[in-house]
Amino acid sequence: MMNVEEQARGMGWVPEEEFKGDPPKHGFKTAQEFIDAEKDILPVVQSKVERIEKELADSKKANLQFGEFFKDYKQREEKEKKGLREELQQVKQQAVTDGDGEAFIKAERELADLDPEPQQMTPVQSGWLQDNKWYGTDENLTVFADGMAERLVGQGYTDQSPAYFEELSKRVKAFSPDQFGNPNRDKPGTVETATEKAASKSKSYESLPPEARKACDSFVKQGFMTQEDYVKTFEWEEENV
Repeated sequence: MMNVEEQARGMGWVPEEEFKGDPPKHGFKTAQEFIDAEKDILPVVQSKVERIEKELADSKKANLQFGEFFKDYKQREEKEKKGLREELQQVKQQAVTDGDGEAFIKAERELADLDPEPQQMTPVQSGWLQDNKWYGTDENLTVFADGMAERLVGQGYTDQSPAYFEELSKRVKAFSPDQFGNPNRDKPGTVETATEKAASKSKSYESLPPEARKACDSFVKQGFMTQEDYVKTFEWEEENV
């Protein structure tokens, strides 16, 4: 069984004759005084540690939920684009059959808007991609980064700027710290039908299912997206609209 001095030393106490540096402001404590003082402080420190750990766990959980949410959204968006592409191709074929040049050109333009030509890569963007080989190969991180990139522009960051990429890297690393070795949208407007307008009005934060509202609140709190953004991208079921 440890004696008082051994116990105090294990807690960080150093006797006066072995102490190096400026003396403590309130003088030296005996081994027993040091132990008694630490017993009063430890519960407070432990409480703070537990609070910080809970905040980190909540933040990590929200990051994972957002990644899954945005991945689902991008999959639905691509499915909608695929359907629209097929529809426009049929319009083009019909326009050729009917000899309707105007309809053909319109469909061509809409197809081009769906799949615009990629912009030339800037040196900053090229450098960032060179330093982040995971982009385009790791599906989860790439989906998260794409969603966060849109969010950063909405927060005022200049698209493709050094500060933009720096902040994007920080957010991605915070989303998946273990992977980095660190523990610590424009479419042309469409005319809505009366049914679509009615459905649109019913798509609000208040009409979200309880679990979706909870997830929305978490994403807004973490700074991932606004309440309006969540409502726009949420996959509504017929019974909810």
